[in-house]
Amino acid sequence: MAVPDTHGPLFPGGVLPEPESLEALKDLRPLGQIHDSFIIAAGRDGLWIIDQHVAHERILFEQVLAARSRNAVETGSRARLVADVAWQMAKGIDG
Repeated sequence: MAVPDTHGPLFPGGVLPEPESLEALKDLRPLGQIHDSFIIAAGRDGLWIIDQHVAHERILFEQVLAARSRNAVETGSRARLVADVAWQMAKGIDG
């Protein structure tokens, strides 16, 4: 027995529409949190489920892009220190 499709397609053409801009985020109203991982929020276009980990990664990525555009990305000493430590560890393992 087949289950009838009572709701029709979720989106016109079956394709999730692209957000017009990040302006929609300003209108979100937080409703709660699930499993300390997801934020549930209501927006003008419906219910949003936001993965907190992914949102945090996006914020960090945007900060790196902004720093890079200002030529303020930290590349020197820490990168060399990590490479030196890795080299010393590899040398110690090999004998």
